[in-house]
Parts: sequence; structure tokens; C-alpha cells
Amino acid sequence: MNEWELRTDSVEATERVGERIGARLEAGDRVLLRGELGAGKTALVRGIARGLHLSDPREVASPTFALVHVYEGGRLPIVHADLYRIEDEASATRQGVLDGLSDPRAVSLIEWPERCPSIASDQTWEVRIDHGGEDVRRLHIRGPARAASGFSDRPRDEPEFA
Repeated sequence: MNEWELRTDSVEATERVGERIGARLEAGDRVLLRGELGAGKTALVRGIARGLHLSDPREVASPTFALVHVYEGGRLPIVHADLYRIEDEASATRQGVLDGLSDPRAVSLIEWPERCPSIASDQTWEVRIDHGGEDVRRLHIRGPARAASGFSDRPRDEPEFA
């Protein structure tokens, strides 16, 4: 696994980080998204959707009440799950939330993954977003070795590495 720490200072910059992640995702990948409410997880997901060439990334919304949203029409299908309202893994199983997360053709983006610890796989990315004051966010990213290309060479308008 490789690790990176990036700093963003706007929603748009956080989305650009997501776009870079999305461009590197492969079928079967899971991205575990951690952070407080309002940290920017959904903004990151919008960027990932753009990186996966979803036709309209603006349609991406937090699935807090629906639990799972599926987006198709990009390079890979996206299964976006928000487990915030899930009590535990047994509850997620009963509600069928985990069913879509096992689609080997899709990319799974999972908010509040600590509710279901067994969802990690060998194709798992982890992103933790911390508030850094105002619009500043610190993103701690862990990804597979194949993801290293591109994160070390940052274009001038991209978020900075801490």
C-alpha cells in the first residue's frame, strides 16, 4: 500500500483529488471514506465520479437516507453507500446494503465503513478527511501500489501534498 497526505482549501480542490483517485480505480475496488459529518466525503465522491467519467457527476448526492445509490454511464458502475444509519454489520446484511458492494464489475464507495469492518478487501483504498479549519481539509489516502503513478507528480493547480 502507498500513502499520501494532501491538503485542499476548497470543495473544488477536494473534488479534483477525487477525480485523480477515480482515474486510477479498477473494477472491484472499494474506497472506504472516513470523516466527520460535513468533512467533504460526498464532494470527494463527486470527484471520483468525474474521474470515472460519469456523464453528470452533479447527480451524486449523499445516500444517507437511501443508504445506497448506484450510478451507471461511466467507465465503471459506482455503488455509493452511506452506512451512517446502519447499526452494525448484521443490520446491513438484513437490509441488503452489502449486496451491491460485492459487484466485481463496480467500484464501491463506502461512507462510515467502521459500521461493517468486514467490507475491506485486497482491492481497498482508504481515505480519511480531517477538518483543518475554514475550508481546509487534510486527506489521508492509502491505495494500492498501482495507484502511485500521478499522485507524486502534481500539476500546479492541484491540491498540495502536506
